[in-house]
Amino acid sequence: MENAGLGIYTLISKWRFPKTYRGKIMLVAFLGTHVPLLGTALYLLLDASVGLGAALRILALLVAVTLVGTAATLLALGALLAPVRLTSSAL
Repeated sequence: MENAGLGIYTLISKWRFPKTYRGKIMLVAFLGTHVPLLGTALYLLLDASVGLGAALRILALLVAVTLVGTAATLLALGALLAPVRLTSSAL
């Protein structure tokens, strides 16, 4: 149980940014929630000729992708909290 659940934390720790624990959590939260939204907004900006039906389908897709992104973010944040859980159980 020495490194159980530390895979994502170890991967992000190898990067030069962010250095702090808080920064790592904020990075995961930002990527998980904003990348789907920014991608869809960029798509809509590049293709401004969408009709109402297409816009509603895109909106439904946006909601679905955002929910998936939120779930993935919550899972990643849980994995990032592995050091805290391990420390707590050791104490």
